[in-house]
Amino acid sequence: MQPWKKVLLKAAGFGGGFAIVSAIILGAIMWWSYRPVKTKPMDAHAITATFSGMTIEVQDETLHFTVAYGLHNTTDRDYALPTVGELMIINPQDKGLDTHVTMMLPGM
Repeated sequence: MQPWKKVLLKAAGFGGGFAIVSAIILGAIMWWSYRPVKTKPMDAHAITATFSGMTIEVQDETLHFTVAYGLHNTTDRDYALPTVGELMIINPQDKGLDTHVTMMLPGM
């Protein structure tokens, strides 16, 4: 084979290899930069609650509980809370939240 053909073949091989490696590197960089960002876990100390009081009212043979808590936001962000709340308890079987609470009170 003539020397100029060897040089041309080596240059073409080097150029093709360089193009393939460059495309792989560029693809990896683009994949890395556009991947979804992990969300930070919620800080358990961001909002703290302090028990303020509880009132019990009897209306038509039904007990109504009102529980009051004072909330303190320790972050620099504003949070909006619903104005009407609902009593929820942790279910001991599956650790989920239950909104329907049945309590047996002595003397009733």
